[in-house]
Amino acid sequence: MSETQSSPGSTTPAPADIAVLITVYHKITDSHLDAALRSIAAQTLPPQQVIVVADGPLTASLNDVLRRWEQHYAELPTHFLIHRLEFNSGAGVASQAGLQLVETTWTARLDADDIALPERLEKQLRYATLRRLDVVGTALAEFDAEAVEKGANPEEALFGVRRLPEEHEHILAYARWNCPVNHPSVLLRTEAARAVGGYREIRGMEDYDLWVRMLSAGARFGNMPEPLTLFRAGFAMLERRADPAVIRQEWHMQTTLMDNGLVNRPRAILNVILRTGFRLLPLPLLRRIYVLLFHRPGRDHHAGGIA
Repeated sequence: MSETQSSPGSTTPAPADIAVLITVYHKITDSHLDAALRSIAAQTLPPQQVIVVADGPLTASLNDVLRRWEQHYAELPTHFLIHRLEFNSGAGVASQAGLQLVETTWTARLDADDIALPERLEKQLRYATLRRLDVVGTALAEFDAEAVEKGANPEEALFGVRRLPEEHEHILAYARWNCPVNHPSVLLRTEAARAVGGYREIRGMEDYDLWVRMLSAGARFGNMPEPLTLFRAGFAMLERRADPAVIRQEWHMQTTLMDNGLVNRPRAILNVILRTGFRLLPLPLLRRIYVLLFHRPGRDHHAGGIA
């Protein structure tokens, strides 16, 4: 790997042909955003671009975090870009605005309150290149955000690894009823996403909608079983699954599946019934089923350390 001087007497790897795209809005905690950006700065393979889309006005503390990281990157080859939207428009609109600013072959996504492990970009790019893939997700090591807020270390608060099908054919089958890629973990080929129109405004399902259109267009998918992203979850997240706004979007998502030939109308109706029924389960039962469905065994159960 080639190297470039970052400061007198030290060397860092040359930036890879990757842009990391993060969207943030006013409800994100400043320390969470700082941890996410710190995890990108600690990558063994640094990106060429870091793009942060401010989805509407941010708090003073969030703006302070962004200014500090802007100063950090000022003398580095990685280009740090802050793009501000006038109004809070939602993850789909913000993600599409950021995607349009990407100048690299690859785009990596990370949520503003999650953490990328140090080798994530390096391992994903190698995996995508060797397998000639357009979209590569990884498993997520979920940690209980509520426990961390009460003082627990994220490593101590890990409660499961969320894995999804690994091979393209299995991912295609899985996409007929559920989102087949963990969005905060994804590395995608920028032009493949742009070719199908990029992100659209389907709140809560922007990523699922994009994956379905890319699969229909012939993009090749893969999921790594190794958890390379720490996901700030917690069972409070499950309570939001019953949000009426999310449920209203379900039929829009099923329409996308039908329009792209992944399901027929009877299957779409069944999906709506099953997925809405899942969201409306009592929370204790919802927690148990969530663990059974998504905390799959895999070859690598170790989430690694936190930088």
